[in-house]
Amino acid sequence: MDRTYIDVCVRAKERARYRTRKGSISVNVLSVCDRDMHFIYVLAGWKGSVADGRVLQDAITRPTGLKIPRGNYYLVDGGYNNGEGILSPYRGVRYHLKEWESGNKRHKIMKSFSI
Repeated sequence: MDRTYIDVCVRAKERARYRTRKGSISVNVLSVCDRDMHFIYVLAGWKGSVADGRVLQDAITRPTGLKIPRGNYYLVDGGYNNGEGILSPYRGVRYHLKEWESGNKRHKIMKSFSI
């Protein structure tokens, strides 16, 4: 699960609400993939200035919105909070991405967690 921005053209008086924290004029798009990386849910149209968590809350509370099966979790980035079915990384923890680049991933994982 993640969001992306799509640049849009809006009237000058509405630009502030569509302006992202990086300064572009965009809409916020939430997209969710399954384990096979197939899109299973997309919600577009929120103004770019809206926080990720607010868009997710809208997706979950819509009658035909995003459903998170009990006992399953969606992996999200740090822009979201942990919650039922939502798993974000711990804040302030540096993850070792280089360990995942190639080679024996299991060995490198076990090595990094040895006591």
